Amino acid sequence: DRTWVLIATNTAAVPSEIVSRLPSGVPSALWVSLLDGEPMSMFDAPGGARWSVTLPAGGAAAYVIDKRRLP
Repeated sequence: DRTWVLIATNTAAVPSEIVSRLPSGVPSALWVSLLDGEPMSMFDAPGGARWSVTLPAGGAAAYVIDKRRLP
């Protein structure tokens, strides 16, 4: 029951594909972009969720998922 934030940056001068394997406690559900509100699905994988994105040169991505239980 947590809120998770995922941030990726590309400091290269060319577009880069980023693939991340996250710890097993990170939910592999629908995340939301903090930059434009677009949804992003993570792929569930053994040992933890997997996330991939292609970022333009100098680009960034930020996603959030809130799994807290509300009263």
